[in-house]
Amino acid sequence: MFSTLKAAGVSSLLGESLRNSFGVDKSELKIGVLADPHIMLAYDPESTAKRCTDSSMFSIHDGEDDSDVSSTFEKAPLGRLGCDPPTDLIDHIMRDAAEAAKSEPFDYILMVGDVVAHHISLLPDEVAPEKYELLKKTHTNFQNITSTYFPDVPVFITFGNNDCKYHDNAPF
Repeated sequence: MFSTLKAAGVSSLLGESLRNSFGVDKSELKIGVLADPHIMLAYDPESTAKRCTDSSMFSIHDGEDDSDVSSTFEKAPLGRLGCDPPTDLIDHIMRDAAEAAKSEPFDYILMVGDVVAHHISLLPDEVAPEKYELLKKTHTNFQNITSTYFPDVPVFITFGNNDCKYHDNAPF
């Protein structure tokens, strides 16, 4: 979900942009890359439910075959197979990444999409204002987490197919 890379030989256009916008003047950049966190705000860490299927917990598992879903009814505070990850897991990942980056800080972070859990963005004919509010709240939550752990690092976000009001339908 989170990885780092070093970009050597930064292009003059990117280098000039970073220098002008953020005061970064390097020929090598350390970039944090975060992909597909699919944060599930509605995840209940106290739940002993086997699946995330009720109206407040949207599942990534749509079929009836339970072979890939946890067979335990134990509590799972940092997530459960078949569910998108809860905020607490994303928070742990970001905290660990921030700790690891202390010795060699990121020049910037690139979030390559899909902040929002599956089945939150609307289908074209769907009317569900509560889901759209949850989508916006998820984006705000992610911004708060990144601002907490990386307050001085620019974060560039691209939208994935789950991040817009309508699924697979970015309004750009």
